[in-house]
Amino acid sequence: MTALQLYKNLIDGLVQRRKSVSIRNILQGSFPEESGHAYANEILGQLSLEQREIVAKLVQDGKDEGTHDTLAYFNEQIDLDGLRFIQHGIELPIAPFGTELFWDWGERCDGKTWPDER
Repeated sequence: MTALQLYKNLIDGLVQRRKSVSIRNILQGSFPEESGHAYANEILGQLSLEQREIVAKLVQDGKDEGTHDTLAYFNEQIDLDGLRFIQHGIELPIAPFGTELFWDWGERCDGKTWPDER
């Protein structure tokens, strides 16, 4: 596997993990009883589907902001302190498309193809 493919897999792996079980539970209106979220189930049970969709979007936005901020921090560390990613003994490229980690992740979240595949 090439260094570029490893980089793409890293970003795409994060994209694949965007949706969470919590968001699915919010949309369905309840968490499993054994999850310890009885307080949330009480509130979710009072919400309409439209309201649960709004809550789910807020949770997704928060999760996305966390991923974005983490990737932005990694970019700072790459630029300032020489952070590198190595997988299977191969160093992943830095900004292979001239964009930051968080930008590539955001573009892939939006369903865009990789620049070299357009």
